[in-house]
Amino acid sequence: MKKIARIITFVLIAGTVAAGIYYYFKSREDDEDFEDSDNDVSDDLDEFLKNEEKEADNAAKREYVPLKFENSSEEQATAAE
Repeated sequence: MKKIARIITFVLIAGTVAAGIYYYFKSREDDEDFEDSDNDVSDDLDEFLKNEEKEADNAAKREYVPLKFENSSEEQATAAE
């Protein structure tokens, strides 16, 4: 019975060590990717600001349809009743 307990304990410890090593290397890769993504973020921000300027220019050129509210005397009379 003690032999089985030792084997199970060894397997658990070996699995924990393997998971720790895997997590270490995975987080290390993520950190490297994060450092590289700083340049991407600034490029995305520049593109976003340029698009905002273009949209603002397009909005300034847009013409709106004027709304005309003409009430006839008949419509006003029916609304008053």
